[in-house]
Amino acid sequence: MITETLTEQKVAFRPIAGNEPEWLYDLRNRAWNYFQEAEMPSQVEHLWKYTKPNWFMQDSLAQKMLVLPVMSKIRDEEIAPLKPEFAAFGCNHGDRITYTQLADDLKSSGIIFEDIQSAIMNHGDLMQKYLGQLIGYDFGKYEALNLALFNSGMFLY
Repeated sequence: MITETLTEQKVAFRPIAGNEPEWLYDLRNRAWNYFQEAEMPSQVEHLWKYTKPNWFMQDSLAQKMLVLPVMSKIRDEEIAPLKPEFAAFGCNHGDRITYTQLADDLKSSGIIFEDIQSAIMNHGDLMQKYLGQLIGYDFGKYEALNLALFNSGMFLY
């Protein structure tokens, strides 16, 4: 017999990070608060029909919010040049480092392809406008958790 126990405790969201814009911190904080208040998804809902939602609960989410992104230590010369037949290249390494490459002609035409942390710093107005809009924190419990604690990704505009 397997016994599953979930502890219900409210954990305050972490303090604002040193280079984190206030708008992003506020969005993450709202998402965190929604996550803590939201009910566990029901397996009746089609998104959770074949998965037990409580399998995704972790013992200490407070520790997860301390995992902040590490700026990429990958240098351009360590990556093979972008082949002409490819417009862009991106990879995540270990959920902490994201690397992106974009063809020069696309850069000059105004296309933006960056790791999400660089995009927040370089294009904060666009990020503030679009981040969390397609699937907002109020879509569901785990969507809120993702928005509150994400630490890597790519931005294409």
